[in-house]
Amino acid sequence: MDRQLWQSYLDIGSQQHLWPDQFYTMAKTNDFDLCKQYVMNYMENNKKQLNHCQ
Repeated sequence: MDRQLWQSYLDIGSQQHLWPDQFYTMAKTNDFDLCKQYVMNYMENNKKQLNHCQ
């Protein structure tokens, strides 16, 4: 579920070229591309952790 939610954020954020304010805070930047990279890295790390647990 979490992965689907983050994927939706990534899809919508990329299309609208806008992130929720919380994402900018979490990424500690106001730069769109750096925030996008943060979201992509978060998703990849989550995927690795999930695969490690299985």
